[in-house]
Amino acid sequence: MAGEDAQNASDSEPEAPLVQLPADILADPTATGSMSDEPPEDWGAGQGNVFEPDVVSMTSQMDPVAAARASLLEDAARARAVLGGSAPTPQPATPHPVQSVNPRGNRAPDIRQALARAASLPNTTKYRSRVVIGAAWQFDGQLHLAPDWVDRNWAAWDDGPAVEIPNAGLVHKAEWLVVQNVLADDGSLAYEEIKIYPDATFRALFMPEPLNAA
Repeated sequence: MAGEDAQNASDSEPEAPLVQLPADILADPTATGSMSDEPPEDWGAGQGNVFEPDVVSMTSQMDPVAAARASLLEDAARARAVLGGSAPTPQPATPHPVQSVNPRGNRAPDIRQALARAASLPNTTKYRSRVVIGAAWQFDGQLHLAPDWVDRNWAAWDDGPAVEIPNAGLVHKAEWLVVQNVLADDGSLAYEEIKIYPDATFRALFMPEPLNAA
């Protein structure tokens, strides 16, 4: 009976699965072979799996253009490592030449012919300024020397002596305070206003001429 029990017990136990060991371990039990966690020394040789040692990221020490090119080279190296050297190295884009907007080149157009033709044609319309200067004063930094029409209560300061004109703004040194008449289409007075002109603008539009005292 004991023999039958032992035989039944052995029949009920599952058999352990067979493990197929690599041939190199079967040949030499001390060899690690393909079971080793470390790759062989010649792993990746000639396969493009090793990063190129001359590709080094120096973007923190480069100008933006050089940094962008270095980044492209690094990406290409990583692509070659993954794809086995099949990824081409990108080349920097060639800048397009700047095209001149003037089809005649950089030569400035000559306006002398247009001026000559305009002078030879008869005038059919007369033009005059709609603005007539009634009074003008150039501020020299001394409000007490201003003409009587300039209110002394307009004294102000803006990094230096200034004159503050209601609804017009600040007059700084060397600028012009102008009373000007604006004409209607029929030549009558439309309205009167006070304007502030920079010195260069005022002299480009108007030519001050002293009047001889009678």
